[in-house]
Amino acid sequence: MGNQPKNPKKQQPLNPNWAQLQQKIKSHGNKPSRPSHNSNVETPIGLLGKRKERSNEESEETRINPLTPTSNDFSVTDTIAMDCEMVGVSPEGNKSALGRVTLVNKWGNVIYDEFVRPLERVVDFRTAISGIRPRDMKKGRSSAHFALRVQLMNAATASYPKTLRNSNFLLVSTWPQNFWAVQKKVAELIKGKILVGHALRNDLKALLLSHPKKDVRDTSDYPPFLRNGRRKALRKLATEFLGIEIQNGEHCPIEDARAAMLLYQKNRKEWEKSIKQQRKLQGRQQKNKSRQLLKDSNHSASNHATDDSQHGIPI
Repeated sequence: MGNQPKNPKKQQPLNPNWAQLQQKIKSHGNKPSRPSHNSNVETPIGLLGKRKERSNEESEETRINPLTPTSNDFSVTDTIAMDCEMVGVSPEGNKSALGRVTLVNKWGNVIYDEFVRPLERVVDFRTAISGIRPRDMKKGRSSAHFALRVQLMNAATASYPKTLRNSNFLLVSTWPQNFWAVQKKVAELIKGKILVGHALRNDLKALLLSHPKKDVRDTSDYPPFLRNGRRKALRKLATEFLGIEIQNGEHCPIEDARAAMLLYQKNRKEWEKSIKQQRKLQGRQQKNKSRQLLKDSNHSASNHATDDSQHGIPI
């Protein structure tokens, strides 16, 4: 009885063809199982791949944009960033004129944003860069509705530009009043403030305004932001120092002003320190210059007195 399990095997000799097939299976049998550990297998890897892609997509969506304000404070702070967009005037359209001006506070919240009708006829709206269209000029803004616009910002910051473009409560100003009203409001807002921006000389020129040099923080002139003494574009500074991309297509002055403000805030300590050191150096140079002038004046007076005494002229 104990030998019965072995008898069936002895009674079933292997067919030569089967023996040959079995040999092939032994030599190649492990190959089909290898792809299960290979990245080319469709079913398991495909599922994992989808999960990974979803994870990446979610991380991109949930990643916080550093330009997004983290405070609901819309007050006029001691530091303000400004950015302007230009349109083309003159017969050829190659002369720049103010088309839009935006101010944000130190938190990045918009405190002023106006489309401006230039004093001259617009020949080129430069929409591809400025983002300004003819309809924006037809809805010229006046500063009389500034308070109401700030209330809108509190309700819908993200959709703020679109909201304002679609609003119909804003009055249309006449051409000269529009520009001068905007200029006056901007002058009031930036007076006595630290003004931040990129290539601010162009923005101030378009506004026909000036600002004390000691209160200007221009990201295009800050030495650590220069390359071999040459200025970099704001979009390059944003990519290099903030890790974000801006100005992909039409420029948004709100985004640009926020980028300039964030560049300043991240480097504020060292920036202000360098300004103090520069002022001290300029102060010492001025003192040395004054001393040298006084010394030269005394030396000249002494020589004059000596010449007079040699010629017998009473002193």
